[in-house]
Amino acid sequence: MTSQIPVSVYLFDILYLDGQSMLDAPLSGRCHALESIVDSSPPDIDRAQSLQTNSVDQIKSFYADAVASGHEGIMLKNLDQPYQPGSRVGYQRKVKPMMEPLDLVVTRAKWSEGRKSEYLGRPYLGCRGTDGTFYEVGRMHTGFTDAELAEFHSQIEPLITEVDGREADVRPEVVIEVEYEEIQQSSKYDSGYALRFPRFKQLRPDLDASQIDSLHRVEQLYESQE
Repeated sequence: MTSQIPVSVYLFDILYLDGQSMLDAPLSGRCHALESIVDSSPPDIDRAQSLQTNSVDQIKSFYADAVASGHEGIMLKNLDQPYQPGSRVGYQRKVKPMMEPLDLVVTRAKWSEGRKSEYLGRPYLGCRGTDGTFYEVGRMHTGFTDAELAEFHSQIEPLITEVDGREADVRPEVVIEVEYEEIQQSSKYDSGYALRFPRFKQLRPDLDASQIDSLHRVEQLYESQE
C-alpha cells in the first residue's frame, strides 16, 4: 500500500518523552527535544518545516511560500511558552488567507466570558435581504482589542430590546466590517450560510443598516470559492 500511496509523517511538537511530560517545557525546549529523536527516525518521519525569527519580512515570505505550496497557512508560536491543551490564546495564532470583507449589521449579541464578561462581545451578524429583512450569517467572538470591545459595547448596549440570560436582542443599527476565512452552507442560520472564523475588522459608523452587504452578495462569494 505504501508503495502505491506514499505517506510521510511530519511532527511539529512533542508532549511526552522518556516517561516525562513536556507540557510545562517552553516551546524552544520541546523543539530541541523533538530534533533529538527525529534525527534517528525512519526516513518517512520528519519535522514539519519551521522558522525561528523576529523578522516580519521573513515571516511574510514563509507564509507566502506555505500558501503557494497548497497549505492553509502557518502557525505563529511563542517560543517561551509551555503547551496549553485546548487553547491557543497567548501562545499561538493561526494565520490563513481571508476572503473579501463584508459589512454586516449586528442583530443580537452575547456577553463575553472571563475577564471581559461585562461586555457584549459576541455579536450575531446579519446581511440584507431584498425584502428588507436581515438574515444572519454567523456569530463573531474574536478580533477585538480591549479598546475596540469597550467601544463596541458602548454602541450596542443602548440598542438592547430584550435580554434572555446572557444574550440580548438589539435594534439592528450598528454596522461592522468583518473578515473571515470562507463561507459555508449552514442550516443553523436563516440565511442558509455561515462565515467560518469571522473576525472583527472595524466599526463602520459611515454606513447604516440599509447599506450593508446583501444576501445575494454572500451567495456570490460562496459560489466564487474554489
